[in-house]
Amino acid sequence: CALASFFYLSGDGQDVATDPAQPGQPVALPQPLRVGVARGPTPVAGARVRFSVVAGGGLLNGGAGPVTVTTAADGTAAVAWTLAPG
Repeated sequence: CALASFFYLSGDGQDVATDPAQPGQPVALPQPLRVGVARGPTPVAGARVRFSVVAGGGLLNGGAGPVTVTTAADGTAAVAWTLAPG
């Protein structure tokens, strides 16, 4: 039985700007943060992945987090991240 692998898929490198009409408001990233879980080449459905903000603040799926998401049939899990105002 192969060990499960956890890997990053997408969500980094996004740029957002605060709205000058609403200073100090959180800003949502346009794309979710996505990760994958697999055993060898086989995606793992139903794996629990925990997302948390470790620095700088923000919201995960609209809440303070941490958030646990179950992987889909394709082995992926995603979470929406809203950046704290800064």
